[in-house]
Amino acid sequence: MPPRHSLALGAVLALGAVLAGCTRSGASVECAAAPPSPSAQVNAAAQVDDASTGARELTILYTADEHGWISPRNDRYANLGGATQLLSQLVLREGHCPGTLEVAGSTIAPGRQHCAAPTTVLLSGGDNYTGPVLSTYFRGRTMADTLRLLGYAASAFGNHELDFGAEAFAANAARANVPYLAANLVDDHGNAPGFVRPFVLIERAGVKLGVVGLSTEETPKAAMAHRFAGLRFLEPEASLARVVPAVWSAGADAVVLVAHECHDVIAPIVARHPEWALSFVGTGHCHRTSVDHAGKTLVVAPDWRMEHYARIRLRVVKSRPPRERAEVVDYALVDVSTANGSAPHGVEPRFAELVATWQSEVDAALGEVLGHSRRGLSMESELLGQWIVRAWRERFPEVAAAVTTRGSIRQELPPGPVTVGTIHSILPFDNELVLCEVPVNELAKLLDRPKVVVTGVRCDAGTCRRDDGRPLDGPRVRIVTTDFLYGGGDDFSFHRFDEHPTFTKLDWRAPVIDATRRKHSTAELPLETLLASKASPPPAPPR
Repeated sequence: MPPRHSLALGAVLALGAVLAGCTRSGASVECAAAPPSPSAQVNAAAQVDDASTGARELTILYTADEHGWISPRNDRYANLGGATQLLSQLVLREGHCPGTLEVAGSTIAPGRQHCAAPTTVLLSGGDNYTGPVLSTYFRGRTMADTLRLLGYAASAFGNHELDFGAEAFAANAARANVPYLAANLVDDHGNAPGFVRPFVLIERAGVKLGVVGLSTEETPKAAMAHRFAGLRFLEPEASLARVVPAVWSAGADAVVLVAHECHDVIAPIVARHPEWALSFVGTGHCHRTSVDHAGKTLVVAPDWRMEHYARIRLRVVKSRPPRERAEVVDYALVDVSTANGSAPHGVEPRFAELVATWQSEVDAALGEVLGHSRRGLSMESELLGQWIVRAWRERFPEVAAAVTTRGSIRQELPPGPVTVGTIHSILPFDNELVLCEVPVNELAKLLDRPKVVVTGVRCDAGTCRRDDGRPLDGPRVRIVTTDFLYGGGDDFSFHRFDEHPTFTKLDWRAPVIDATRRKHSTAELPLETLLASKASPPPAPPR
């Protein structure tokens, strides 16, 4: 898994503000097409159909790494992101025509007043489903319904789309009514597999928009590799060089790319190919917000969890040659939030009622209160990772170390009651704990990574010792980790050193749930205080 962090909002705004033609409006960055000049100010007449030139205007809306965030994330100051807030903002602010959802014989259809002549296209950079328990508990089904209601027109194929298996993905894609795109994904015979396409043509406002998709070449290392058996992720530049001309040949008036890949990988490729004449590139995967240009092409990565969306307004002049028809009028990176304490925006009460129904079902299954957190723990907190790996080692006291990565931890611990569902949201993947042996002389190399979370050993200058300073006994040490890391995920190589590990068949969340329950944390003695204590852990339960 790649690094999982994003820039602070202030840094994002500072980045956007230095771009040509950008101004700040509240928590959003609005940008005119660069370079700024009086000619960049769009005449109102150019914003509508011009019969003499064949000009049309089309608005592209783009999010990435939605990761099942149906409801907003609440911090101390604001309700951040989430599909419920995004839906409202797209309808009320952007005039977006969303989808419809059939529920119990009735139709949820928000914002249909915008649907007489739709002029917006909503696209995703992929990784739609795995995240908070409100999506993960239902194996993505609730998020599929949400994507359908928001009216997504296409999505890049993300590395986490098969987290629930191929059958669940196929069912979710059909339920969401979303085509998945990856120009660089082929089967062992070199053909596009049936569940993705290289590109689609979408017609809005008389414009044929070609949308090309791309997946990260690192997908088999950034998810469970066995789920991608029989598939190959090709080098992106050669794949795009093959597919983009085909999109133009198919009759596109403008071409955009949605890439489940990091900005610093995609931008240099696009900069080398001005002949592709891409109007916009949306990136993601690394959860790092960016707004940039690669040559003349706008490249934007919005924040994950639907906490931002990109808005790109295109003017397409049909009378021009195909690769010269589209120009960016303006663009924006738009914040999705409401002030804490105020009601999050909502345009469809029945959708809010549906979300509440889903939440009630989750609470009935996973609502057991295990403890309490007063202030919560951020994703960057060392205690958050230690809470997890210490619990594993308590469950398996015979191991020298417990190892995971920060990329496996998918959200912060919020303040308030800590439930079984809380832990499922923080650790949403269906991983199993594995016991394996590693040569002592290889351990330091394996653990010398910035995103490693480990307890039991400390390594310095190529030498590892136990946490208490004692040397490690023998030529090999026993560790506990996940099947994802054991099998080569995140470029780990535990499998090379132990061909006969112990697959415990124990869900990686179970020891964390048990350990949290045993701590008996309360509002007066919160979990974070107990985790920071140097007290010895309680004895491991019988196995």
